[in-house]
Amino acid sequence: MHDPTRRCARGSSALVYAVAAHEAALAAGARCAAAERAVHLVQAELVATRTRQRAVEHRWIPRLERELATIRRRLDEQELEEALRLRWAADSRPDVRGDGTSTTGQEGLR
Repeated sequence: MHDPTRRCARGSSALVYAVAAHEAALAAGARCAAAERAVHLVQAELVATRTRQRAVEHRWIPRLERELATIRRRLDEQELEEALRLRWAADSRPDVRGDGTSTTGQEGLR
């Protein structure tokens, strides 16, 4: 900062105070500009964040939920098919008692 008590080589004492006021105004203007720039940057980041949030909420989440529902349907279908195959396999085997003999009574027909 400028020392207002220091006299300029040319001019009156009013010029000294004018220079000091000018320097103070310049410093205040620079601080104000820096603060305005910071506000502008934060606002721009806020806009970008809101845009990303909308994209996630309106595009990504619904798409991922649809994919999850598709995967669950496929898994359910696979489980049903596997249960059906096991049932068919169990139905195609002859009934066997614990002692290894058939319960159909036809073991002597072989």
